[in-house]
Amino acid sequence: MYCSKCGAENKDDSLFCTKCGEKILIKGVEKDKTNLFSAHLLNIIAFCLPVLMTLGMFLVIPQMSKNDSDSAADLSVTVEPPDISGNLLLVCFLVGLIIFVIGIIIYLKPERKKMKWAYIYLFLAISDLILAFFLFMLYVLASCGFGVVLFIPGILQIIAGFKFVKAIKMYED
Repeated sequence: MYCSKCGAENKDDSLFCTKCGEKILIKGVEKDKTNLFSAHLLNIIAFCLPVLMTLGMFLVIPQMSKNDSDSAADLSVTVEPPDISGNLLLVCFLVGLIIFVIGIIIYLKPERKKMKWAYIYLFLAISDLILAFFLFMLYVLASCGFGVVLFIPGILQIIAGFKFVKAIKMYED
């Protein structure tokens, strides 16, 4: 690939000219910037979903279970949040927070040396999903499968991890 400013020959995957420093336009770079942004967006969504689900589980569901004294029937239903081990749930949330922060770091300054962070992100995302699967498996089965939405953030983080790895591969030191 040749520089449009000085005409110097550069590697096909170079972002800047080795002679004059001009930015080299490569067809694949725009796609990789799109991958980087979509990974960042998935990272944010994967972080916000568990927060919203937790708020719903502990704030909204108990409000729905209050008895309505104006009803004609004497039927009362109490809905309680599922009894999940607090320590394991906290570990899942903390790992999710660490994954989120690593994703922000990768997005803010993507460069080739951040590849190890992209792989750490992907490894933690897969580990967190496996932990969440074993932690929530009984709840998913007890809720007739509706609890499978608990795994959506983990799946989104894994997809974001693959996109981060793919996008970072284009950046040089």
